[in-house]
Amino acid sequence: MLLGKRFKCFSLLLVMAVFAFVLLAHIGLASASNALAAPRIMPDGGSFKEPTSVNIFDADVGDPIYYTTDGSDPETSGTHTVYAGAFIISQSETVETAVYDTLFGWSSEVSAAFTIVSTSSVQEPVISPNGGSFTNPQTVTITGIPSGDTCYYSTDGTIPENGNTPYTGPFTVSQSERINAVNYSPASGYSGATQADFYINSDSLVAAPTISPNGGAFTTAKTVTINGSTGGCFYTTDGSDPRTSSTSIWYQGPFTMWSGTVKAANYSGGLFDQWSSVTSATFTDSGYAPPAAPSFSPGGGSFDTTQTVTITGIPSGDLCYYSLEGNQGGQGRTLYTGPLTVNQPETIEAANWSESDGWSTTTVANFVIGISLAISPDGGTFNGPQTVTITGIPSGCACIYTTDGADPINGPLGDGYSYTGPFTVSQSETIKAATSFSSVVSAIFVINGSQTVAITPDGGSFGTAQSVTITGIP
Repeated sequence: MLLGKRFKCFSLLLVMAVFAFVLLAHIGLASASNALAAPRIMPDGGSFKEPTSVNIFDADVGDPIYYTTDGSDPETSGTHTVYAGAFIISQSETVETAVYDTLFGWSSEVSAAFTIVSTSSVQEPVISPNGGSFTNPQTVTITGIPSGDTCYYSTDGTIPENGNTPYTGPFTVSQSERINAVNYSPASGYSGATQADFYINSDSLVAAPTISPNGGAFTTAKTVTINGSTGGCFYTTDGSDPRTSSTSIWYQGPFTMWSGTVKAANYSGGLFDQWSSVTSATFTDSGYAPPAAPSFSPGGGSFDTTQTVTITGIPSGDLCYYSLEGNQGGQGRTLYTGPLTVNQPETIEAANWSESDGWSTTTVANFVIGISLAISPDGGTFNGPQTVTITGIPSGCACIYTTDGADPINGPLGDGYSYTGPFTVSQSETIKAATSFSSVVSAIFVINGSQTVAITPDGGSFGTAQSVTITGIP
């Protein structure tokens, strides 16, 4: 069974670091391709008049995202938080974030500084018209400028200051844009910013992306490119809305499409914090079927010794590509030229490529080599706290355990702990542990402490029936 990507084994990365030349010669796998993509903060900082909602997106769906709001390193900070959804920035602070993967480790960090503009005693200017949707260019006037003050404005969404355009009279807005204006008093400084969004023949300040090719009927799988991202482009291949769908993917580069509907939208983040409209393209298979999928021999399983793995079922004239990370679908990875040696826990994926018919479906095989995970002691009833040790963890692998009986691999994100050494069980609880290539092991601990079981009443002679209560049960 292919287990969750967020708990993949570190072993491949460690072996690559030590035996890089051997691996490059054997399988041609370049370590540079294993770089973990950094997350993206949206909006990516800026100045705001009011508290703003912040989202963090991850190109490698499934890996936990950690962040801080005090500018500290999310990898080492004791204040880091596992990202679970949008959060509110209500004061000036810096968000630092990074992704963690059990195979590749930490991604590079991404930072965004947010400034919440404080209120000012200086009167704010008035923009007229105050934004809206229009079919023609608009003449904009700014009023409410106290005598002796100077008004500055911007048309790119930034908060204007000295150095921006000073307002000298009406101006024309001929395309969708955000106008910000502030008054400046030599005695009291800047006012708060007045904002107005103008939509000229559009429902967004953000341009929609373009999809190339823009759909159609094809006899082969097509490489699809999305152009025109102004901040972050997201897409789906199941026809769902990329602005709201749980299957939305952060666009990182061209991808292969056989049939289905691609929908894409740009998200500006930063100043505008808006989605564009959705662009759609439907791809149809005109009749050719993709090539047959390859097979593994042996087809995965648990083994005590090193295994020689052969990939078969490659149609004549086709090529087979495989991956040892278990997260690339076999596509665009290493060309298969002969049997592979598996001497450690490994997930292998492979797919056939036909010049005329595109990619086959992906075949997956999970190999477990010599893992015997154990919890010691293996549970029981005790009168005091117990020191618990987990053994049989392969070198370089991450072991995750829970203390509430939850599945450490497929349970709620953030529910488990990374095992680093013996720990103490001081109350009754169920320990479960696993690595990404082992089955889950569990042990139930009952800690009695100093409690005594008592029967009330504690016996005697009675003339009527008695109700008996038992107390002191842990």
